[in-house]
Amino acid sequence: MNNLESETIEPKHGRGRTLALVMGGGGGKGGAHLGVLETIESIGIPIDLMVGTSIGGVVAVLYAAGYSVREIADTFAATSIWRLMERDPLGLGMLGLKRFRTTMDDMLGDMTFEELRIPVALVAADLVSGQEVVIQSGPIVEPLMGAIALPGIFPPLNRDNMVLADAGIVNNVPVDVARRLGADKVIAVDLGGACADFQITATGSGPLGLVNLLPSVPMTVANRGLAILVAQLTRFQLAANPPDVLICPEVNHIGMLEFVRVAEGQSAGAAAAQAVADQLLEIGKWRTAGSETLMLLRPPLAAQAVGAALQAA
Repeated sequence: MNNLESETIEPKHGRGRTLALVMGGGGGKGGAHLGVLETIESIGIPIDLMVGTSIGGVVAVLYAAGYSVREIADTFAATSIWRLMERDPLGLGMLGLKRFRTTMDDMLGDMTFEELRIPVALVAADLVSGQEVVIQSGPIVEPLMGAIALPGIFPPLNRDNMVLADAGIVNNVPVDVARRLGADKVIAVDLGGACADFQITATGSGPLGLVNLLPSVPMTVANRGLAILVAQLTRFQLAANPPDVLICPEVNHIGMLEFVRVAEGQSAGAAAAQAVADQLLEIGKWRTAGSETLMLLRPPLAAQAVGAALQAA
């Protein structure tokens, strides 16, 4: 487990032009990240570092591992959340992550962070200290399970005297982490509504909205309250550490566990990215100025790997 200050990203194209993409948490809303990536690809912007919280971390590691946007979208769309998750046998969460881990094992195997084609920093929360934890070395799949473990819903991960859980409760859109890792400019994607006035919808909103999963009134109210707190925290953090480009897909209508609505999320992400296309073009020109690295080298993994993962789900 790496200490945040122990490692920075050394750009291969020279100092002063390291561009990071920060992807926030949001569960089933995460399809929006794919639409943003699709737009970034179409513009031809090379990304030097990816920083992800929760579903943003899942998308980041799969993309950096070599899966295409379409392959990741197909995986989400074909995956029923009820097939992936079951009751946690240890009682540390309402639902377990055993089947989800099997899917990630099939897709990523024993891959380490060092083997990714784009450096990735995965952000989790330590429930013991209350602090964020940044993982950027060693095997990927195990810490990923902690990084998506919403407290009380999914079981946290015990690791290195820490109890790792979803970082949405401490830093849902970690722009500051990207800066501290050496990013000169940052593109950030917020799925939780901190870009606009926060609103509660019938299906749940905010990065921690679990209304579709937890119909009981007390739990629904508790999770809506938590969603508001996280959105307000994110609003404050983004004001204190603003990215160079902030992308805010309109995805509050998509439930936390509605991964099958990936196409809607992807469309919303693409639309939001297109809305700031001028800013993206400018940052793309800045990034590629004086550099021969004009395209992102990311050959997709074998299609058989995707098929195997879907079969195992």
